[in-house]
Parts: sequence; structure tokens; C-alpha cells
Amino acid sequence: MLELNQEQKLAAQHSSERLLVLAGPGTGKTSALIGRYLHLLENGVPSEKILCCSFSKKAAEEIKTRVKKETDVNIENGNLTTFHALGNKIVKEYAHLINISPPTKILSLHSQRVAVVNKIRKEKADILKETTAEKIIYCGDILGQIDIFRQNLLDPEDAAIKASEKSDVLFEISSRVYEHYEKFLSDNNEIDFERMIQLSTKILDIDSSGDKSFVSKFDHVLVDEFQDINYSQKVMIDHILKGGANYWVVGDDDQAIYGWRGSDVKFILGFENDYPGAAKVNLVKNYRSGSSIVLMAKQMAQHLTSRHIKELNAVKSEQGQVKKFNFANEYTEADEIVEIIKSQKKEGLKNKDIAVLARTNELPAAVASKLALANIPYFTKDGSGMFSDRFSKQLLNALAESEGKSLHKKWATKFNPQLASFAKALKDDPWKKKVTSLSTYILNRVPDGMSEDDVLAAKETVEIHKKYFLGKENPEEIFRDLNAQAEGDETSDAVYLGTIHGAKGLEWESVFIIGWEESILPHSLAIDRLDEERRLAYVGLTRAKQNLFMTYVDKRKGKEKVPSFFLTDLFLAPAAQILGDNENWPDDKLAKVSDRTPEDIKADLTRLIDESVKARNDAAYEFDAAEGLLSYVGYSASKNGPSDQRRQMILADVFYDSIEYPEFLKASVLLQWGKPKSPERFKKLRNSLNSFKSLNEGKTNKSQQAIEKWEKDIEYLDNVLAESVENDDET
Repeated sequence: MLELNQEQKLAAQHSSERLLVLAGPGTGKTSALIGRYLHLLENGVPSEKILCCSFSKKAAEEIKTRVKKETDVNIENGNLTTFHALGNKIVKEYAHLINISPPTKILSLHSQRVAVVNKIRKEKADILKETTAEKIIYCGDILGQIDIFRQNLLDPEDAAIKASEKSDVLFEISSRVYEHYEKFLSDNNEIDFERMIQLSTKILDIDSSGDKSFVSKFDHVLVDEFQDINYSQKVMIDHILKGGANYWVVGDDDQAIYGWRGSDVKFILGFENDYPGAAKVNLVKNYRSGSSIVLMAKQMAQHLTSRHIKELNAVKSEQGQVKKFNFANEYTEADEIVEIIKSQKKEGLKNKDIAVLARTNELPAAVASKLALANIPYFTKDGSGMFSDRFSKQLLNALAESEGKSLHKKWATKFNPQLASFAKALKDDPWKKKVTSLSTYILNRVPDGMSEDDVLAAKETVEIHKKYFLGKENPEEIFRDLNAQAEGDETSDAVYLGTIHGAKGLEWESVFIIGWEESILPHSLAIDRLDEERRLAYVGLTRAKQNLFMTYVDKRKGKEKVPSFFLTDLFLAPAAQILGDNENWPDDKLAKVSDRTPEDIKADLTRLIDESVKARNDAAYEFDAAEGLLSYVGYSASKNGPSDQRRQMILADVFYDSIEYPEFLKASVLLQWGKPKSPERFKKLRNSLNSFKSLNEGKTNKSQQAIEKWEKDIEYLDNVLAESVENDDET
């Protein structure tokens, strides 16, 4: 029997046509959703009239399984599904509405899609005319940007306009490849996951404006994890709501951490504005964590600049413990973490009760090595896809042969005697030469009869694993760590190592979060998304049930590190003192961080931006904090973009400095665009529009309507704003 607390019951039985349920970590979000589904069934709503959308097949299956346990009503004809499965169903059944044939093949594997991009770049090289910087961008990165274009419902023409206005090398090459990628899918009658949503929004637009044969099928629409919804998914649901269905969503804006892959927190933040008359219910009882941990999490959330105001209260009587540690480097950090794990195991915890989390997946490498040395099995979710195909397994096994190492059965595979002989012949060569030679050997001997696409996919996979091996200095550690990793999986008794992103939705008795250092958490490449970095930290903190350990180091990979200013928010704030005495809290280093003036913080942010620029340049991305300013503030000449009046208002706001910029942009705007109303700022605006126009005119898929808009806006600058330019001698 499903038991619900007062807030969960209120959410499940609410009569509002539009309801937002805010469910903090550990508050029983899924129970509330299942309670809603059961409430509808109990009140005579047929399961086929209920549409329940989640973001993963696993989540959808969990909801379905739990509903079945609670009711005798047959729900097999119901619509407990994922967004992509729903989109695919719509395209299959209603493709005729947009004059296409139903796709016959799903391009589901990432490697298959990467191979298509690779093929396009080779076969269309004369048309694409890639620059030197574009040529070294990975196909996977281009594919990711194409997916983001489609999540924002930008067709190739609008993507090209966006690229011209963004002045970003990844946007540029991706927008050009996008046109050919779409043509490939159409010509071959294939579909991938993002196209399922993209095409279904077009179909639903027609259906909801016509006879409503599909959108009228549902009386109730439920959405799980609403904070993760992206623009195209929201448009899809909004079309369905035109059929008259009630709308019930559950999520937590404080846990919105997937903006980098297209999700937009503004949809949960703006729910009540988007759906006038909407009601809101807060789930406030946290059943997971001790009160100390909940207090830490609340302290982090309070520093978010935009959020729904809500409570989160611990139900557990246990306080739990929160500790932070400072170490000299990542190796002493790893040593101490392993010692604490050993101690906790003696106290009765199992390996699977413990997790080590970090901002990036390479950060726990030293911990992995130390766990392996201590014979403690561990499981790495974020790396679980490594060596899953035959070519990368051949490379791994050949390298083991050349090093005289044996592999765990998870990694071991049979490979041909010629490759084995070649590997043995390299036994005295340096490690990096072995990696390069064996990679080349394998790629030069792919089996006959493989399709061109499969060959390209194999090459991409081997290159990825080659890069992994070349990034490692000590072969001894590589094979030891891989064999230790193989001992663990999601069901075995193994310590979890992974990213905070990958840990969302999971929980452990003890959680270590390492790397609380500036440029890591917050990450230097995400300094323009500080709120999302704070939410990521919040998600990490709330994975812990009883023990929460946070670490930072003085040096990592030989580089000096500064404690993250996130730590000062937690440990030097008044709320932290409520938790009582703790010998780990007094910290001169954090005190120094907290004593920084606004000018110091601005200087640190500028330094982080500089690190971001360097990192992106090292990866062949041309990044300029102010170059994409117009795009950032909403200027666009896309087909469905702002009106003439709105675009010109944006230009005027930038010229007069009437826009409130985020901290990370202020110094850069002043430096690169000049003072408000100055000749430099006017010139920058005019040159930017001319640059957008010139870039687009040089494309094979140029947009005449966008060119006309830019010309109109240049005319506005010359005829209106030019009169307000102030030279230095006039001020």
C-alpha cells in the first residue's frame, strides 16, 4: 500500500488544472507522481487518457512497475513513456501531416551518428571548406552542437544565422555540417532521438491547429523531473495541452544541472507565468539525510540568484556528520580517503554504501589507484562504456600483451596471432610508441566486408581509446586500475567513483566530494553558469545519508590551487555554526578567501575566465567572453526571432549599457566594447552586424531574410544611435 505524507497526498489529489510540485532531494518525488497516477485511476480516468513522460527508459519502467504493484487496473494500454518514445510514436503514425514517409530505421547508437558526421566531413570537404581550427574539432562535439540546435528547434538556416551571430568556431562548422546531416537522415529515411522530438513538434503544431486527432487523446499530462526539460520538449507538451488536458509536473529547480546539454531551468522557474492560474505544492520532508547535511545543502541553495523559495527539513533524528579536509595534493587526498573508507568498513559499512564524487570524471584517478592498491573494489559508472567494442578491446589486450600483463575476464578477449606477435615485438618500446603503433596496426587491418560507416565508427572508437592511453604515464597503474574496476558494478559490493552529474538520483551512507577548488568547482569552463555550478554542488551534497566529506588540495597535478569560494558559503556562514564544534572547520585558508573584497572576487573571476579562454583555445575553440554579447542578450535575425523593434531596442540597450550583465561579462564588455555611448562601442556594434552579414553571405545556405534584417539594423545604427555617440572631449 502506497503511503504518502500530507504534502505528497496534497500533490497527488490536487484539483488544479495546472500544478507544479516542487520536490527537494529525498522528499519522495516518485511516490508523489505514482500517487497522482493512482488517484486518477481511482477516479475513473482510463490509463490510455493519461500521458506520463519521463526522461529515461529506466525511470519510465520504474514508474510503471511501482504503479502495477499498487493497482489491479490494467495499464498496458497506458502511456507511461519517455519523450523520445512519444515523439517516435507520433512521427510513425502522423508522418503524412508533414509530407514525409515514416522513418524505417532508428539511428540510436552514438557511434553510428558520429560515423555519419565523419563521412559528411570527408565527402563534403569541398563544400564545407573547413578552417584549420575547425578541422581538429571532434565529430562528437559537432554532433552534440547539432543536437542542441535541434533541441532549440533551429533548422539549418537558423543555425547558420546563430553561428554568424555567435562568432564561435564550433557553431560555425556544426551549422554547416547540420544541413548535410539532416539531408542524410531524410535521404535514407532514418531518424535519431533528437529528430523524433523535432519532427513531432511540427506534426503536433499542425494537429493542434486542425482536427486535434492526437492531442485530444489525453485528459491528463504528467511530467517527471520537469527541471530537466528543454525547449523542444516543452513545445511538444504545450501543443498536446491544446487538446484540453490537465497538466501536473514534478521537479526541483535547485537540482537543474543539465543546462550544458540543452535543458533550461527557466521553464520550471517560470511555470506560474507560462501557465496562468497554476498552483504550487512543496514537498519539504527530506527522508534521506541527517540534519547537518540538509543544513549544508540549504546553505548552498540560498546563494542561488534565481530559485523558488522553499523549505527542506530533515525527518531523521540523526544529525549526521559533515567534515572538510585540506590536503597537500591529490595523492595525500587519496591516501586519507582510502583510510577513512577502511575505518568505515570496520564500523560496518559495505563498499557499496560509499561513493567518491567529483566535478569531472578524471579527478578521482588517484583515489582509484589507491583503492586498487588496497584491494577495495570500485565501480565507475561514467567510464562503464570503455572497451565495450571489439576494436578497443583488441587495443587493450594487445597493450597488455606488450606489457606482459594479464587482464580481468571483463576485459580479456581473443585476438589474432599476428596482432599478438606484433604486440610482443614491441615489448621493449616506450609506452606511447606501443599505443600509437598498435592503434595504427588495428585500424589498418579492419575486416573486409565492413560497411564504410562501420569502418568510420571503428576508427573513431580506437582514436578515443588511443587518446585515453596516451594520457596515462604509468602502464602499471593502468592495468591495475582497470582490473580493480572490473570487480565492481551497480549490483556488486563496490565503492562508487564518478561525477556528480552521474550520481543524480542516487544515494549512499557516506559520500566524499573531492576537488572543492576554484577552476574545478566551480569549473573554469562553466564560470558563465555559476548558478548551475552551485546547483551541481547542491546535488552532490544531498547524495549523502549520514556522512559527508569535502576535500580540497593546495596543489593538483602540480598546479597551485585556491579553495573554492563555494566552501566559504558553507563553512564561514552563520548557519554553519549551528552544527556545533568541529575541529575541521576553523581554516585560515578559507578565512582568507572570505576576506576578499568585491575587487578581489572580480579579479578571481577574470582569472577564471582567462583559464577558460586558454582551455578552450587549447581545444581549438575560439572563445571571446564579449564576442558573443549580442547573442547572449537575445539579439537574433532568425526567422522566428525578435521583431525589428525588439532587435533595435536590444542594440540600443547595449549601446547605452541599459542591460544588467552577469559578473563574468562586465569587465570583458568594458574592455572590448568600450564605454557606453562611446565611438568604440558604436563601432563594435556596427562591425558586429557587418560581420554577421558577411559571414552569412559567404555560406552556401545563406539566409536572405537575415541579411535584410542586419542591413535594416545597420541603417538604424547610422540614422538613430549615431546621433548619441559621445566623444571623450564631450564628456
